[in-house]
Amino acid sequence: MLEERRDFDTRDFWIWSRADTLHYFLAAGGIEAEFEGLWKSATRGAERFETAIAERTYVQSGASLNYLIAGRRTGRFVLPAVILRNVGT
Repeated sequence: MLEERRDFDTRDFWIWSRADTLHYFLAAGGIEAEFEGLWKSATRGAERFETAIAERTYVQSGASLNYLIAGRRTGRFVLPAVILRNVGT
């Protein structure tokens, strides 16, 4: 697990690569100027994880919550783009 996290950090990877994530973000109507802050927010969990491991304070129940929100374009209205999220507890 630690090895994988370090690999993700090295490659600037979260669920997808940074480039792919930006592509999906913009395709869904996101504003490019907002991307950097959102990317940092999403990837900062890795830093907290590494710190907790180093300080021997890391605990996890092993549970997670996954949800999928999908949308479609109808007429001139754009409904929400697909969002896939995994929230570990």
